[in-house]
Amino acid sequence: MYILNTNKKIISSNTNNLFFNIKKFFIPVLCPRRGVSEVISTILLLGITVAGAAMASIYIQDSNIADVSSMMPSIGSAGSTVSSIKLISYDTRDTPGEDLARIPGLQNFNNGKLCTVSCAGNPNVQPTSATDGTEFIVFTIRNIGLDLVTLRGLTINDESFSWDSVNAGSCLNLPVGLFPAPGTFAIVRAESPPATCDPLWKQLSSNILLPGAEATLVVKLSSTLGNGNDLALNSPLRIKMDTEKVDLETFLIIVGLVK
Repeated sequence: MYILNTNKKIISSNTNNLFFNIKKFFIPVLCPRRGVSEVISTILLLGITVAGAAMASIYIQDSNIADVSSMMPSIGSAGSTVSSIKLISYDTRDTPGEDLARIPGLQNFNNGKLCTVSCAGNPNVQPTSATDGTEFIVFTIRNIGLDLVTLRGLTINDESFSWDSVNAGSCLNLPVGLFPAPGTFAIVRAESPPATCDPLWKQLSSNILLPGAEATLVVKLSSTLGNGNDLALNSPLRIKMDTEKVDLETFLIIVGLVK
């Protein structure tokens, strides 16, 4: 029994010495005592925080993010600075026997161009010959914004066109002369039966476009458009719409096409 107890003490002593040596060797390696002072680390964190806040403030001021709420449109009011007009389709063909934008009776004379200067002698009539009546273009737009939009006027290649308030409210009837005057446009719509203009379209008495609504504009070209020349097929027309916004809504369409 004594010998057994002695062996136990010897084994226990050797085991303790082994763990002591391992602890003495590895702990300095795994856990070095050197490091950054708590005071210095706190100061560094505060400095990084202050610098980040300053940079964020400068970025917000430069990008006008702080004023974004003032740019949001208010429902039911006109004059928003947010773009809201989308071009849906247009028809600028010079094809006989085919109605522009499927509007009954609205046709151009087939002369391989859109007549402007050549029709200056009698621009106010329906285009039925190579020298009578400036011709038409038609395009449809949609108000995709949240505001009411007032279609005050437009420019085509920098020439101004106004809304024809004289014929507003009447039927669009070319044989009897009910159509927009040269240099103006009408906002038209097909009437649902029973219709006073059936089967014709009506020139609306208002130039205000509700949110989500579409408007078809019939434009009668002026005799001065084109800088002394008629509008050749495949030539571009740059249209800018005045909707009481800071920037004019701009579209580009091509003469002689339907899209």
